[in-house]
Amino acid sequence: MRILLIALFSFCFSTALAQKADAEIVRFIMSLDTVKENQQPTTIKQFIAETFSSQQRGNSPAYWLTKERLLKAEKKKDSIAYALNAVQLKDNQYELAVLHFVESLQAKNEYKSLAPHQTVKALLQQTQIAEQHHCRNVYRLYDELAKYAYLNALSFGNYTESKKYVQQYIDHHPYKQHPRVRQRYYDICCMIALSEKNINDFEKYYALAAPLAKKMNEPEALNRLRQFEAEYYKLTGKNAQSLAIMQQSFQVAKKRHNLSPQLLLNMSRTFLQNKQYDSAIYYSREAIAMNRAIGADPANSFNYYRALNEAYKKKGDYRNAYYALDTVLTLFAAREKSIQADKNNELLTQFQTEKKDLQIKALKMDNELSEKRISQQKFLIIAIVFFLGIILVLFYLFYNRRLLKAKNKQLQAENKQLLLEQQTRQLQLNPHFIYNAIANLQGLIGDQQTERANSYLVAFSQFIRKQLELNREETITLQEEIEAIEIYVKLQQMRYENRFTFHVKTDLDTEAYLLPPMLIQPFVENAIEHGFKNINYQGILTLTIEEKDNKLHLILIDNGNGKGVFNPHKKSLSKLITQERLDLLFNTQQKGNAYFEAAPLSPPEMGYRVIIVIPVIPS
Repeated sequence: MRILLIALFSFCFSTALAQKADAEIVRFIMSLDTVKENQQPTTIKQFIAETFSSQQRGNSPAYWLTKERLLKAEKKKDSIAYALNAVQLKDNQYELAVLHFVESLQAKNEYKSLAPHQTVKALLQQTQIAEQHHCRNVYRLYDELAKYAYLNALSFGNYTESKKYVQQYIDHHPYKQHPRVRQRYYDICCMIALSEKNINDFEKYYALAAPLAKKMNEPEALNRLRQFEAEYYKLTGKNAQSLAIMQQSFQVAKKRHNLSPQLLLNMSRTFLQNKQYDSAIYYSREAIAMNRAIGADPANSFNYYRALNEAYKKKGDYRNAYYALDTVLTLFAAREKSIQADKNNELLTQFQTEKKDLQIKALKMDNELSEKRISQQKFLIIAIVFFLGIILVLFYLFYNRRLLKAKNKQLQAENKQLLLEQQTRQLQLNPHFIYNAIANLQGLIGDQQTERANSYLVAFSQFIRKQLELNREETITLQEEIEAIEIYVKLQQMRYENRFTFHVKTDLDTEAYLLPPMLIQPFVENAIEHGFKNINYQGILTLTIEEKDNKLHLILIDNGNGKGVFNPHKKSLSKLITQERLDLLFNTQQKGNAYFEAAPLSPPEMGYRVIIVIPVIPS
């Protein structure tokens, strides 16, 4: 049972650590919204190097999602699908699931002239799950919903849904006050306002977006501003200004190898407004050709052919206008057919699922009836065997319990008594040091050494906290004892203005040995208080730790005045308590198993030596 509880605790603890690590990675990926595009590859590489070891990378979904963002930032589109396919999520990794869904959606580049029904349905389902589990990155799903709502609005003219999701996007963004995030939000609002031909809204959001874009001074943001200005001038009848800005924006995009079918379409419409029909026809054809070259869905060409039809019609070339219009109608029909096919497939899938569910339920009922008959036949036999087994087990437990109860009771009483006695002796040592420490602190304050008093108080609080932690334990590691002594020595060095130094010499693995807490500290205290008192030279205190004949030897030597570790004119309470602890812990079964010796060094050497010997307690 104990092993099971330990395993369960370990599982829960490891799960909690994994969830915390996932949360940190999600927070990092969200923070990339605030990083410049050209700085993202370096930032992500550094994060991967610091976060994921080589052993963690193979099967970690968080690693592959971070790797996918790196590939995306480096514009390595061909490798993105591999990284996304390597992601293997668990049921409770909801925020990572949001990342995987959105990145997969964007990798497909499925922004058609009309949002695909199945895609939007899956997006809404994922959003509902993210909302239920309070995912911090739910704003990315709102962003995708806003895009698809905008695509539908381009065809049907209602931008209400798109604006709703854009507002939810900015409201739920954890970095919504960051200039880069605000600027993107204002850009989206400008785009929707232009599509609605809402001049007032556009002017409001443009006034907010422009200062941020100019402050960031990034080519992409500035180029978007120019395109917005061109559309604005076109809406307000300033066609010449619109054309000039669009041509400038086109040259910038061409220079950066960032041309898109949408930009070419905007160029076509601008030339159409300026009655330059040949140029409008040229850019419409270029948009169609680019859409075909990048392998986009043919349905995306719907608006390009519509612009081409309008340019031919204005030019008076009704033959080509007819062909363009025929393509528009064909694409429209194909789009409607695709929408209807999506709906029909959904209904068919739903029908087949319900039919299969009914078949499964019927089969399950038959199986349950058969199993019930078999179980009834077996029940009597099993019940009799089980009843007899319970009687035998109870008899054995009752008999065994009576034998062990008395012995356990005696052992528990003895253990409790030993533990209480040991803890009592440990606590007896603490007041002795606390009285001295408070006296030291009072002396510093009395001398108006405020800064030293503050430092002393901080070190003293660290020591007290360490002692409180260690006194809860029956045994501690040798390393913990050394650390506690070093904190205490630091206090005394502050008091005596570094009149002495302290050294620890050992070749042992200090984490591999155990000993009772505060075993060495009383001897260190007395060496400092008595051995280094009134000396006019640099004191040296050395702790040597060795293992001989399966016993741990703790040797403390000082070069003090040789008056001894214990004051001969006072009753040595520390010596008495230490010997009682050693007897209680180690000498109950065999005398002399643990002991200590304290004696001055032989002349002409000055100082004192204390040797503590205890049995080795492996960690």
